Amino acid sequence: MKSENIEVTICVTGPGNDEHTEGLIDGVSPYTQYCGSCISLKKTLEDSYEEESIQAVKERIEFQLNHAQFVEGRPDWSAVVRQEIDEAENSISIVGCRHPARIDNIRAEAIKALDQDKRIDFYNQLMA
Repeated sequence: MKSENIEVTICVTGPGNDEHTEGLIDGVSPYTQYCGSCISLKKTLEDSYEEESIQAVKERIEFQLNHAQFVEGRPDWSAVVRQEIDEAENSISIVGCRHPARIDNIRAEAIKALDQDKRIDFYNQLMA
C-alpha cells in the first residue's frame, strides 16, 4: 500500500491493553537499528529471539507501517466518514472492517452523502 494513493489510518481502540500484543511478535520483521528505544533483536544459533518489551513490538509495527497513521482511542466514525467524503475530490472508497452490528453508522453516513457529485464506494469486510 505504500506505493498506492491510499491513506491508511489504523485506530488502536485499546492502547493500554497489551493482552494480544504478544501474538503480533511473529507477524512483524525484526530489525536492529531503526527504532531508538526498541530492544535489538539478534538471532541466536537456535534461531530464537531475545525477549523484547511490548512497547518495542508496538514501535516495530509502527515503523514497518510508516505509511499509515496510527490513532489511539475510539474515533467517532460518523464524523470521520463525513470528513473524508468532504475532503475527497472526485471519488472515495470506504472500507469497514468491524462487526456488522457496528458498521451501520458508517454505512448510514455514506448513504447520506450519495447526493453529492462524487462517487462513493462502500465495502464491508465481514469479521468472523
